[in-house]
Amino acid sequence: MTIALASPPLLLRPSLLLRQSEEGPLLDEAYGRAPAAIMLSRDFASGLFLGEQPAAHDDIAALGMSLHQAWDRSAAQLLSTAQRTQGTQFRTRAASALHPHFRGQPVWQVDCPGSPATAWLAHPYPFTVLHRHLTSLGSGAQPWYFAPRPDILLAAPQGTEVDLSVIPVRLCAHPIGYRHGFPTLFPGSVGRSVGHSRPQG
Repeated sequence: MTIALASPPLLLRPSLLLRQSEEGPLLDEAYGRAPAAIMLSRDFASGLFLGEQPAAHDDIAALGMSLHQAWDRSAAQLLSTAQRTQGTQFRTRAASALHPHFRGQPVWQVDCPGSPATAWLAHPYPFTVLHRHLTSLGSGAQPWYFAPRPDILLAAPQGTEVDLSVIPVRLCAHPIGYRHGFPTLFPGSVGRSVGHSRPQG
């Protein structure tokens, strides 16, 4: 995969959203003003930010791109922003640095340059890069993920119970798995929607 685009600030970036099953089809006149989103799985979707604002379908059309082209461009910019001479940069630390509640647990906080960490789960290219990196750090053990807020991404060995009660949940309170590049809730897990009609950064 060869991706070479400009450095930050990002013009476009993806945003992980929990799908809201109660949403119905949009009327034609409302479609252009609605937040742009691409379905990732039955559980999650990817929204798009244009600068610091959620992008609507009309915003994407004004760029002269299709929704999928804009989504791919956002992923390319995400990856480009994190590139360093040594490769893709991720920052990981024990989650106890986020809150002492996690002390003694095999839970890590993941941070990525230039965007909320959960954005890396919103497109298969960056998610695959991140997942392979964390799997390598875990000596081949597959991680699963927790995204209580757009700006907080935690990772732990699959099967590890992670109590998120100390973090107000705005995105998803349940474990997220990697499936061929796409995020999915683990069987038996039910996501908690934040109830927003527009994506949050």
